[in-house]
Amino acid sequence: MNRILKRAQRNDAFSLFQSILKEESGVCAELASVLDGRLEGDWWQGKTNSELDILKDAQQYMNRYNQVQLQEGHVIAAILDSGELDEVLSGPLRESVIQIACSPRDLSCDLNKLKFDDDNQHSYIVRKVVLQDQDKLLLWVQSQFGEKWAAQVERAFHEQKDPAVFVAWSGNVIVGFACYDVFEGEKGWFGPMGTVKNQRGKGVGRTLLHSTLCDMRRNGYHKATIKQAGPIEFYEKACKATIIPLDEG
Repeated sequence: MNRILKRAQRNDAFSLFQSILKEESGVCAELASVLDGRLEGDWWQGKTNSELDILKDAQQYMNRYNQVQLQEGHVIAAILDSGELDEVLSGPLRESVIQIACSPRDLSCDLNKLKFDDDNQHSYIVRKVVLQDQDKLLLWVQSQFGEKWAAQVERAFHEQKDPAVFVAWSGNVIVGFACYDVFEGEKGWFGPMGTVKNQRGKGVGRTLLHSTLCDMRRNGYHKATIKQAGPIEFYEKACKATIIPLDEG
């Protein structure tokens, strides 16, 4: 996002979207490939409504999804919602943009190439669960993220001899969790993972992620599939994950 904002000449829909298509990474690169040759003429020179604040609207999308870092998906959603590019992106093109950039995506992480963090100097402790954690953790996950995630975590306690769940603790308080092999019961799938909002951006999620992926590699996995990731940029940075193209997902 920093590169996108720096490259854009203005903070209007046309300039921001043009800058997004020039970004050679993640969903932006995929989007550019799909739209290559399908946008007419000098579309980026379209007339814009100066009263619109695309970045402010993008931040509202970020807040709606309870996230703390502005991402390209938020900006693209705000651009589409503004109606500024309706003549440029309509019908199937618009649907392609939504599917590629504004929806959760699956990512792949090569565990053999990943260098795991070894810094243990944190104000929180991350450890694998024991059976005594079950009731407290399930209540916490349900209260923070809902029954669906709680049911997936519960599956680990019921179906795995050594539940593949890691928890971040600040004293006796749970501030985050991560697990694998529980999402729809599939092997090699990472997630779900979540941290409390006031701990995001402090390294809790990264430590949980690395602890979990390290355990996967220790148990013989060479690759992890991160299912339906919302904060795509987080995973790209934290574990060098790459987006699985839609036609391969």
